[in-house]
Amino acid sequence: MNNNADILPEFSMPLVFMFSGQGSHHFHMAQNLYQEHEGFRKHLQNLDILALKYLNCSIIEKIYDSNLKKDIPFTDIHFSHPALFSIQCALAKSIMDCGITPDMVLGYSIGEFVASVIAGVLTVESGFFLVCKQAELIERYCPQGAMTAILETPDLYYTLPIFQEKVDLAGINYSRHFVVSGGIRPIEHIGAFCLQNQIDFQDLPVTFAFHSDMMDPAYDEFIRFSSAINFAGPKIRMISGLDGLVTSLVNAYYLWNATRKAVFFNHVIRRLEQQGPNLYLDLGPSGTLATFIKYNLDKCSQSRYCSLINEFSLGMDICTINQRQLKTANFC
Repeated sequence: MNNNADILPEFSMPLVFMFSGQGSHHFHMAQNLYQEHEGFRKHLQNLDILALKYLNCSIIEKIYDSNLKKDIPFTDIHFSHPALFSIQCALAKSIMDCGITPDMVLGYSIGEFVASVIAGVLTVESGFFLVCKQAELIERYCPQGAMTAILETPDLYYTLPIFQEKVDLAGINYSRHFVVSGGIRPIEHIGAFCLQNQIDFQDLPVTFAFHSDMMDPAYDEFIRFSSAINFAGPKIRMISGLDGLVTSLVNAYYLWNATRKAVFFNHVIRRLEQQGPNLYLDLGPSGTLATFIKYNLDKCSQSRYCSLINEFSLGMDICTINQRQLKTANFC
C-alpha cells in the first residue's frame, strides 16, 4: 500500500475513528483547521468554555500561544491532557456534523476518553472533566517520569536486563516499535544504551511515566472521582485499545486501565483485521496511529488508513469535507 492507492468508490468497509494519546500532541496542533474550518472552530470554542470552567483559563490560548513554537515540547500535563482531548473531540464532532458516523471507535491511552464521548458513553463535559481531573491527580500524587519509543524489535525488552530492571513496557505498537516508561534517570540510561548500540529511539514529550506502576499513587482518588460520573452504554462499537475486544461496559476502572496498563496496539489491529478489512481514520494531531496501522497491516490486507491532520499539514482537506468526499478519499 502507498500514498497513491486507488480511489475508493464507496464505503465497502467499516469506518473506524481512532484517537491517539500522550506523545502525539504539540503546540499549534490543527492550527490551520482552527483558522479555516468554522465547524471545528465552533466545537473547539465550546470546549474552551469548559476549560474556563474547570481550568480557569483558555485551552485555545494555551494550544495556539504565539510565543511558543511548534517544536517546543508541550509537557505540562495540566494543559496537554485537556488540549489533546479537545482537539480530537472537536475534529470528530466536526466530521459527524457532516453526516459521517463511525462504525467503531478506537482510543489509544487518553484517546479512550475521546472514544467514550464519541460512542455516547460520556457527555463532552464529563469526558473533559475526567481528563482534567486525571491530570490534576497525576500531578499531585505521581512522581515525575519519562517515556521513550524504541525503534527495534520488542525482544530487546524481554532479553536485555537494562530494560526489565529499570523500566516498564508501556506498549508495543508494531514489530519494530515499542515504548518503555519509568523514572527520569532510568529512561536516560536507556537512551544512553541505545546511542551506544546504534538503536534508534525517540523520547516522548511527557513528564510522567504513563502505562507504568508510577501511575498507581493516583489510582484511588481517580476511581473515587470517576465513580460519581454517569457512564452510559456505548451507542457505537467501542474497541478496547488494550486488547482489541468490543467493550460493552465502560466505567472508572476501564478508563484508569486505558492510561495505566500496557498498550499492545499490534495485537489490537491483528484482532480487528481477523474480522475483515476496515477504513482506519486517524483523528489525532500527528498521524501517529495511521503510521502504526501502516506497519501492522499485511501486504495482502484490503484495509485502508488515513490521517486527517498531522503536525506538518492537513492530511485531507476537511474544510469542505462531506460524505461523498470521504467515500472517495485517497486512503492509503
